[in-house]
Amino acid sequence: MRLIEEYGSVSEFESQIYRKDGSIVWISEKAYAVRDESGKLLYYEGLIEDITKRKQVEEALQEQLIFFKVLINTIPTPVFYQNTEGVYVGCNKAFEEDLGLSQEQIIGNTVYEIAPKDLADKYHQADRELLEQRGVQIYEGSVIYKDGTKHDVIFYKATFSKADETLGGLVGVILDISQRKRTEEALRVFFHAVSHDLRNPVLGTLMVLKNLLSRPEDKILLPRSILERMVQSSDRQLNLINSLMEAHVSEVQGIVSQRQTVQLYKVVEAAIADLEPMLKENQALLTNLVSADLPSINADPTQLWRVYSNLIVNAVKHNPPGLSIILDATVEGDKMRCTVADNGVGMNQQQSEHLFDLYFRGSNVRNSLSLGLGLYLCRQIITAHGGEIGVKSDLGAGATFWFTLPLQPSQELSRLVI
Repeated sequence: MRLIEEYGSVSEFESQIYRKDGSIVWISEKAYAVRDESGKLLYYEGLIEDITKRKQVEEALQEQLIFFKVLINTIPTPVFYQNTEGVYVGCNKAFEEDLGLSQEQIIGNTVYEIAPKDLADKYHQADRELLEQRGVQIYEGSVIYKDGTKHDVIFYKATFSKADETLGGLVGVILDISQRKRTEEALRVFFHAVSHDLRNPVLGTLMVLKNLLSRPEDKILLPRSILERMVQSSDRQLNLINSLMEAHVSEVQGIVSQRQTVQLYKVVEAAIADLEPMLKENQALLTNLVSADLPSINADPTQLWRVYSNLIVNAVKHNPPGLSIILDATVEGDKMRCTVADNGVGMNQQQSEHLFDLYFRGSNVRNSLSLGLGLYLCRQIITAHGGEIGVKSDLGAGATFWFTLPLQPSQELSRLVI
């Protein structure tokens, strides 16, 4: 009534009222005063609209907005929003803290107001490309933090649309990878140095052995077969070291695979020959059932040699002397299934589940200084070949390690045709 007296009418006047049944509802009123010719108030006339449902929706949206703001501010990674003109329209606390700027200094500005020009040019160019193409954008870059240092980061950005499906702008997340970069660089230096320190003595040994083999038979103190086996073993060590160097020099993470057509039984025989002294020392009996009639596979022989060596050594290390080990391989569909089984002490389900984890070591390792990398590397190698690896074991019932390797498509086709 006061507003009508002052302005003559009211529009969208919202309030809560009691209904006859005692419930409370929201209404919106449009009303005006009706007067006679002398200006005397006769009555009020207007419309009342029940807006309870709309208010409930607005309250729910407001609650969601508050929750969303709390959630975004809780994220420790910087998050920001920009409109289609590249103007910041929002950010979280982490974005403010890492850049050392208040929200008032960020909102309403562009990258050119919050970053050095050389970096701002890169941000702006990337943002323009994303807004034109739409979708998701991921790339590495740099950000100047509040302490003035430049941090290596990964930008994760994506466009978003308004309710009418028009482009609204983009949202971005900044992941600081400075520590990871420093760690990677330190690892590269470490592995490069270690590889060279290992490579040089192996090369020296290899040269001496080959020189001995080149001598006449009566000038060689050791049997030629032993020298040849030592040369083969040194060659494999050299291949392993070279693989390690290639992986880090080329900045390729994980297993570097150099595949070729391989006869599995030859790889198995080479692994057994290299481990023969260890098997004798531990009184282990190894039976090789891997047949020469198996089809060839497309694989890296050095890496497969590592798998067999690690699995056999693992079995010997975790069991008392006198162990029996059986190697076998069969063709199952389009894959070759390989097994390394022993009659040792076995393991429980919990050990089996974590056996291939990085740095996992069993509780009954005898005289071992290893870091638990062997089985982890086996999984990495087999996975890189497109296969799977696992173990079946029970306490007191031995263990059977198995892995699969895909057959070459042409061989699988010919086998099916036959």
